[in-house]
Amino acid sequence: MVADADPTLILIEAIVLGLLSIFFIFYGKKMLLKSVAKNISKLKKDGKLPFNQESSITFDETHILEKTDLNESKISYQIIEKIAETESAIYIYFSAMQAYIIPNTVFESNEHRKELLDFMYTKVNLK
Repeated sequence: MVADADPTLILIEAIVLGLLSIFFIFYGKKMLLKSVAKNISKLKKDGKLPFNQESSITFDETHILEKTDLNESKISYQIIEKIAETESAIYIYFSAMQAYIIPNTVFESNEHRKELLDFMYTKVNLK
């Protein structure tokens, strides 16, 4: 035996670790999401969210201009890394962790949504 370990103790440890593993498989994601939601609620209550809930985005010939109550920023089309489309929004990624999220509800029609996408694809050189 390894270091004179008691087989009963090893069995008990294996059972406890197995039960803990099963618990985290089923409840780990739920606990993580609850923790994130709680932290976001606290940041929102304290007015310290790392993003603005509302902004105005203008697409011109050379860059994207975002205006919020607190600041104004310009993003060149050259740094756009990816454009993703889903059923609910358009995501314009300008880094691995940052994107403009444009909900489909802001478009008057599917034609306006398509016009924006066509414009973006002419401005952005995605390989």
